[in-house]
Amino acid sequence: MTTLVIDDGDFELSGEVVREQARAWPRYWSRMLDVLIWNLPLGFLVGYLFPDFANSEAFQGGGAGLFNMLLIPVGMVIDAAVLASCGNTPGRALMGIRVETMWHERLDFGTALKRNFRVWFFGLAIGFPLFSLITMSRNHARVSRGDQTTWDDELSTRVYDIDCNPARVWLAALLFVGLNIGTRVYEAYELNKAVTASQTVAYDDPAENVVAPPRVEVGDPIADELVKAAAQVKSQMLDQVTRIDGAEANGRTLTYLYTITRRDGSDDAFRSFFDKSIRPNVCSNEDMRRMMKDYGITYRYVYTMPNATVPLEFKVAWADC
Repeated sequence: MTTLVIDDGDFELSGEVVREQARAWPRYWSRMLDVLIWNLPLGFLVGYLFPDFANSEAFQGGGAGLFNMLLIPVGMVIDAAVLASCGNTPGRALMGIRVETMWHERLDFGTALKRNFRVWFFGLAIGFPLFSLITMSRNHARVSRGDQTTWDDELSTRVYDIDCNPARVWLAALLFVGLNIGTRVYEAYELNKAVTASQTVAYDDPAENVVAPPRVEVGDPIADELVKAAAQVKSQMLDQVTRIDGAEANGRTLTYLYTITRRDGSDDAFRSFFDKSIRPNVCSNEDMRRMMKDYGITYRYVYTMPNATVPLEFKVAWADC
């Protein structure tokens, strides 16, 4: 007759330790923390070695997520190497869990690499946010009901609870969130530093100490981006009477050119409409507010109208909001 002995949370059967398997949330937070731990130094390294690539237009603003997506598979290789050589990774060690074979053996590099790329594809959905939410939810549900993920089933691997507790889970989660926030703050600081460096104060006559308004130097990256944005605006009818003819950029002023084909009011009525409708819409747009506040962008609107000797012009800057 075989005796089952319970000792400190492990089950001992015929001299063999059968460990409890890790729960879903500890696995999730440890994996996210590991991804971030590998991506951070990789991002700095790529930025240092290949600055033109790291600072390319595709990776600016919302494209930062695409840059991080490209780093994940490289981080997976590093993760597999660390797991195979050390027996654990930083995120899992902090969480108190470990990946082993079903026979409690350390994974070799080949198995660890296969497992990581299955996690990358079937678990993280290659990093696409919406799809990864679906795939991670599915695997979370599998683990929560006691089943194995597809990659653990295929490779005969398991994630074991070595010394996990709620305090470790909270610590890993808070560390992940803190590192994310710190990274965003650093990126914002670097961007603001670059923008500030591109601005100079010109002096018309130093002897008289007359200070001219700030000017934008040639090569200002913000002005260059506005030129690109203006070039993408194509002529098209917006409604039955309003046509946008295009856009042009001059320094940090972006001008939209419109034609009104039918005029139903006076110039004063049109100016009143602009102040009550168009200006508030510009000021309430989060992206435009950020551009005006952080980068000193001015939006200018020029309307060519029937029976008007000159086009009507309107400007919206941060001070107007």
